[in-house]
Amino acid sequence: MSINQEVYQGLKKILVASGQLDAVIDMFLSNSNNRLLALNDAIKAHDAEAIFRIAHAIKGSCSMLGGTKCAELCKAIEEGANQSFATDVQRLSDLLTNELSEMSRFLLNERGNGSTGCCE
Repeated sequence: MSINQEVYQGLKKILVASGQLDAVIDMFLSNSNNRLLALNDAIKAHDAEAIFRIAHAIKGSCSMLGGTKCAELCKAIEEGANQSFATDVQRLSDLLTNELSEMSRFLLNERGNGSTGCCE
């Protein structure tokens, strides 16, 4: 897993101050799971437009939280969708699923830890 700690800790500081850390983590976890399901459906349907749109949405939320590896995989999926499946989009999606799983475990460990830690 690749989390840019500088990005994550900067956001964490803001979210802790506003009391929103747990809510943002919960939203990310829920949205990521739903988007992965939709991405897999789009891949099965060979719907390049949907693949691009979903990968782009996942990339944005991962980037916001410092998930650099997830964002890189999403970018590769976007490029694969734009190239009419010239790259192995399913393989990239499988890698993304694994990376998001690791990122989710990290965030679950962070959940509830907002009152103490790096940023105070």
